[in-house]
Amino acid sequence: SFRAPSQEELYSEGPHLASYSFEIGNPDLTPERGLGKELFLRYRGNAISAEVTGFHNGFSNYIYPRNTGRASIRFPSLNEYQFIGADAELYGFELSGEWQFQPGLAVTGSASYTLGRRKRTEEEQALTGSGDSYRSLPMIPPLKGNLGLKYGGSTYQGGFRLRWATEQNRTGEFETPTAGFMVFDLFGQYRFQKGNILHTLSLNIENLLDDTYRSHLSRIKELVPEPGRNVSLLYRIYF
Repeated sequence: SFRAPSQEELYSEGPHLASYSFEIGNPDLTPERGLGKELFLRYRGNAISAEVTGFHNGFSNYIYPRNTGRASIRFPSLNEYQFIGADAELYGFELSGEWQFQPGLAVTGSASYTLGRRKRTEEEQALTGSGDSYRSLPMIPPLKGNLGLKYGGSTYQGGFRLRWATEQNRTGEFETPTAGFMVFDLFGQYRFQKGNILHTLSLNIENLLDDTYRSHLSRIKELVPEPGRNVSLLYRIYF
């Protein structure tokens, strides 16, 4: 893969309030290059389907915003994030499966795990006195997944889903660990057709029990948690 740095990564110099940070570009960044490898095994049967994938991505000059740990002089409530490039690697696995144990009824599930690390510079190793040549990258998700039961018919569809994640304590510079969580979702849909027009009415309830939890991929997780109970009703017409 090849990716040139974006304008924001090169020339940012100001607050990014959506991520509660003061971002500083780096005009000396060079393009990001990577080599990805993936190996997967897939099974499809009458009632069971499953897939497992292992992957490894090695990057030369992986570009990301590094938390400097310094508060901005102009905006003291925001930390400075400096875009840098580093040799890094991301690797892990993904798996998913479905078991249809009754006509129209199926159990579904998936899980994924990613490890991300970058190579320390010689200056960093000298300053820390550590012999470890790698450091964890920030914003790497923990082991996470979902497990659900769904019903699918010609007119009605519905079910529930459990979303979960374990704690994440492999953190980058000035990044805080995140506790694990489990939340429940409900979903349902009614479909009907009038002439050549298809109508769908969908009801989704996310975080049914209104639990408080935080996502490790959120830069503002220390300020606010993820949304509480969220109910949405959606009517669509396809023509």
